[in-house]
Amino acid sequence: MRVRRIRKVLSHFAADVTLLYRSDTFDLTALSVAQLYKERWKIENWWKWLKAMYKIKEPMSRSATALPVPNRRRVCD
Repeated sequence: MRVRRIRKVLSHFAADVTLLYRSDTFDLTALSVAQLYKERWKIENWWKWLKAMYKIKEPMSRSATALPVPNRRRVCD
């Protein structure tokens, strides 16, 4: 069994807000890891909004073209 090393990354956004991230990437700085997580959550929130807006329960497929299919169907209805 392979053991994976994990590091803790602390990010201070305000005087009373500190976020803790866990990462197995050691070649990035703590700031880069925090920025990547921030960008990821933007995508997660957008995806959550999109699923709620178009009432998508699950993707029709796992391919790269899965997203346009339900959108086109919803627009044509």
